[in-house]
Amino acid sequence: SKYPDSVRKDKHAMMCGPAFVCEYLHVGDDVYRDVYEPSEDSFLLIDALHVDLPDLVGRFGDTPISNVIEVGVGSGVVLTTYGLIWKQQCEQEQNATQNPLFWGSDINKRALAAAKDLLLHNNLAEEQLRLVEANLFNGVPQGQLFDVIIFNPPYVVTDQEELDRAQQERGIEAAWAGGKHGIEVLFDFLP
Repeated sequence: SKYPDSVRKDKHAMMCGPAFVCEYLHVGDDVYRDVYEPSEDSFLLIDALHVDLPDLVGRFGDTPISNVIEVGVGSGVVLTTYGLIWKQQCEQEQNATQNPLFWGSDINKRALAAAKDLLLHNNLAEEQLRLVEANLFNGVPQGQLFDVIIFNPPYVVTDQEELDRAQQERGIEAAWAGGKHGIEVLFDFLP
């Protein structure tokens, strides 16, 4: 991490405000050398998911949501938080039919290991987790359908060479390298 623990905790409190975020402060610097550290964009996405989740759970009523995926799962903080607030929302509404599988895909193997650690550390059931090495959906089982798709695409403007290298090396750089206009990966993601 680029921040000492005391600063990370203050930064976490400042960025997260009143919104619930999973427990992730135990993750060490050794992980964040290779995996994108939760930052402002992660917490903004979590805030948006907090707003939309009650409506989403209610919208499907008794029709179970089977599969939720975060493409580019990174550290797992977004998917883990989403899984925990999903569970909490279903318990509040006494809706036991909502018990989806939580999928995470990432090009970075170290990110997948970090995400699994975080999901399990926060007591999400291992049988509800599916983590796959994939470039966007390339690597996800063919024909697999998802009811909810979460994606925080890389958006930092980079030259094409840096984007290509990041995709080829499959490391932390792939978490932010967005190409010429910062939206090349998003364009690859959209049908």
